[in-house]
Amino acid sequence: MLELTKLSKTYDDHRAVTDVSLRIDPGEFVTILGPSGCGKTTVLRMLAGLVQPSSGRIVLDGRDITMLPPYKRDLNMVFQQYALFPHMTVEDNILFGLRMKKVAAEEQRKRLAQVVELTRLTGLERRKPQQLSGGQQQRVAVARAIVNRPKVLLLDEPLAALDLQLRKSLQHELKQLQKRLGITFIYVTHDQEEAMTLSDRIVVMNGGVCEQIGVPREVYASPASVFVASFIGENNTLQEQGRTYAIRPDKVKLVALRDKLPEGNRTGMIEDMADTGSLLKLYVRPDGGGPSLLVYKYGDEAQGWRTGQKVAYGWASRDEVVLVR
Repeated sequence: MLELTKLSKTYDDHRAVTDVSLRIDPGEFVTILGPSGCGKTTVLRMLAGLVQPSSGRIVLDGRDITMLPPYKRDLNMVFQQYALFPHMTVEDNILFGLRMKKVAAEEQRKRLAQVVELTRLTGLERRKPQQLSGGQQQRVAVARAIVNRPKVLLLDEPLAALDLQLRKSLQHELKQLQKRLGITFIYVTHDQEEAMTLSDRIVVMNGGVCEQIGVPREVYASPASVFVASFIGENNTLQEQGRTYAIRPDKVKLVALRDKLPEGNRTGMIEDMADTGSLLKLYVRPDGGGPSLLVYKYGDEAQGWRTGQKVAYGWASRDEVVLVR
């Protein structure tokens, strides 16, 4: 088990991370999610030993590793830029850590064969990094980390530089690899969809603090704060009668004004539309003023709408998620 207790980091008069506490079970895939500057990478670097905490503790399997140097921690890290040695082959890059630890040559060969197969790098062992695609380089970086058999693998936005389709493909590969290995993965990203796809649990950070920790469905459907509601997915955040609440775009019922009005009906006009292929996004301007409302329409229900159309909309009160902060 990995346990963070009131972990904080201050640079001069700037508090980058404030009192982050988290318990991670063995074999769990946890993603730290948040916008740029939220402190997520600082947390990861404190775990790796690359940044010293200003206060707090890091305990791995009962051992306090807070002040240990990186090479004495049973963790490995995959960086955003992969940090591969350009003058070395794939094989030499993967084996670098084992050679530094003076692992026996026979054991090196055994582990190399295992991770090359796991990461689908068979046949590429003699190539240099510049002879590989972005996806292949990412696999080499992961192979170099897992060949050391760490208890925890730290991943700092490893897919950020890849194109969308390759990123989605490698997300699936990473998740399957993690399940086969049984290693704890701690993954940092600003991509909400990526976090939802990969994670057993998500830690949402903002301004150096944890806003919410939970399984993906919980974080999506029951945001704990205004920030989480606005950052995860596409929420409508409304303020009425002294309370703030969120309503998901797929929970809003929308009809043309000539039709039967939905529950809790209000009226407005479609001011814009965006067809993403899988769904139609309608932006409705309320007649009474206020921010536009986002509504999702799928399949046959996505047909027949037009910009400038007068509509009525509403939702069931049970679908409102009250935000307390």
